[in-house]
Amino acid sequence: SGTIGGISVGGLPDGIVDEDTLANLAVSTGKIANNAVNDAKSSLTTGKILQVVELKDTGESTFTSTSYADYKSLAITPASGNKVLVSCVVKYFFIGQASIGYGNQANFGLQILRSNDGFSSNSTTLYSSVSDGGGKYAAHISARGDDSKTVTGGGSWADQFVDDSPGGDGSKTITYKIQAAKGHSDYGNLYLGRNEGSSIILMEIAS
Repeated sequence: SGTIGGISVGGLPDGIVDEDTLANLAVSTGKIANNAVNDAKSSLTTGKILQVVELKDTGESTFTSTSYADYKSLAITPASGNKVLVSCVVKYFFIGQASIGYGNQANFGLQILRSNDGFSSNSTTLYSSVSDGGGKYAAHISARGDDSKTVTGGGSWADQFVDDSPGGDGSKTITYKIQAAKGHSDYGNLYLGRNEGSSIILMEIAS
């Protein structure tokens, strides 16, 4: 019941009052039926962050090989068709004699992999640092041409990207992991997580 401009609402033919006729906030939330607005009618679903998982580790891990080895991993269970935002921060430190590479430098590499079966057979490399005959280049420090020097380096490596096709189905666990390796064999050890530690954050994004 009620009137608009003196005209009974109940007496208006269908289709006379459209969205341009209604004033802003003319219809309150309480007047909307529970099933009247679904996902297709809502603009809040696409791009929404549905869940966040985080691994924060302050321990130190030592790497002595030029072959990639596991560092840290974290799992998430996204719904079918959704994306995953992957954000990683790795604290690093290395010390040792400078070796091959451009300008006699020490360097190291990092990789980020994704798997939905425990990495037994079907893993996908989402990121791998640049490498060549001089080493791997997630980060590096030069001894300025003098391979007799002991070089030390430390800092943070960070990367962030959206995994458009993680393969989730609402029940499948999707695991992301970081691997690390020395750039070449002639310098000392690589240490990850020293001091402030490293972290991985995974966010499920509605598609």
